Amino acid sequence: MIPLAIVVSDLPELEKIGDDQNQQRAMNIFEVIQVGSIDKLQELVKAGTDVKVSDNSGVTTLMKAAASRSPDCNIVQTLIALGVDVNANDENGKTALMYASERGSIQVVQVLLAAGADVNAKAEKVAIGWNRTALMYAAWLDHADTVRALIESGADVNVKNSDGDTALLGAVKEGYIEIVRILIDAGADINARNCNDDTALSLAVSEDFPVIIEMLCKEAGMSREC
Repeated sequence: MIPLAIVVSDLPELEKIGDDQNQQRAMNIFEVIQVGSIDKLQELVKAGTDVKVSDNSGVTTLMKAAASRSPDCNIVQTLIALGVDVNANDENGKTALMYASERGSIQVVQVLLAAGADVNAKAEKVAIGWNRTALMYAAWLDHADTVRALIESGADVNVKNSDGDTALLGAVKEGYIEIVRILIDAGADINARNCNDDTALSLAVSEDFPVIIEMLCKEAGMSREC
């Protein structure tokens, strides 16, 4: 954990931005996090800026840091040390861990997991494929190291989203060979079916992914012509 050279007083609980003054302060802190300046963040905290704010979409400062294209673990650790909730949800149900997993930010993912992030939380309101988990976000965007880290931390490889897709089914659809191998080795059910009655094998066949077809047939103990 990165130590802070400031004295942190009791901060208010997470709240929505309301008045103009709070909105401006929130804009400042979100901009600082977006830029990735730990020094400026500490200056804002010294000046009494509340880090436990969320924007009008429920995105917290920690989510913003986790979703950054160039994430700074110092900022993530600082926000956690200041009490920002690692398991808070935005209006779509996404958590900081989901944002980091979506980016494939492995170091941020590890920091969040160590801080108690719920590895099996679901984003219940995402427009496409409700009930996604961090593992799904990582697996469906080909972030192998992140997938491994989530599995090692207890991610359920067989949970389904609202379309009935598992992490494996989504990875097969995209043709992500390494992800498919990782998930199978972790115990993913190769016979699981989604709401369209697709299996991993039927998807691999329809998308013409021969390596994945062979992998699944071998796992099922069938011949390549399966």
